[in-house]
Amino acid sequence: MFTLFSIGFLAFLLLSNYTKDKGLYTKQKVMHALALGYVVLLGAGSFAAVVSQVQHFAAFKAHYSVAIGFVPAPLNFISALLGSILDLILFLAAFKAAQRNAMAVMVFRYTLLISIPTGIVNFYRGLLIATTDASGHTGHLIAAGIVTSIKLGLFLLYGTRSMRKFLTSPAGITRSDNSWKEQA
Repeated sequence: MFTLFSIGFLAFLLLSNYTKDKGLYTKQKVMHALALGYVVLLGAGSFAAVVSQVQHFAAFKAHYSVAIGFVPAPLNFISALLGSILDLILFLAAFKAAQRNAMAVMVFRYTLLISIPTGIVNFYRGLLIATTDASGHTGHLIAAGIVTSIKLGLFLLYGTRSMRKFLTSPAGITRSDNSWKEQA
């Protein structure tokens, strides 16, 4: 239910923002909506996950403070905790990025990049825990590759000249905001 509400709220924010420059930047608007929709769809559970981790921190720490494969126990724990926090940051930043807020877009973009290593460690942990046969490993590796490629692709997408132009259009981020130009 929360996921549907989140997608609906994101759609409302995007549509209200996109009417400001109607008929312009159609491809960028579609890509922006798909990127934010992807993050909101996958990140809607991150709020509940972080709250659960805080409420049951001892159990969470005990569960993830175990060495798995070549990943030592502290790195496994930090990766699981950081992965949840980064997913929550992405989820929240997506709503401000829907309004083309310069800081939110910058946070969104770089959090995507930072979340790649934690995602790889988390997929590796899931791979070793979920299955012992080689056929299951292939599926996990393909999924990890797809998620990593999407995150890296989104990071690169938001760095393109056309996306920066769309995000800094008069209807979006004001041109006087130099932080966006410096970061991109």
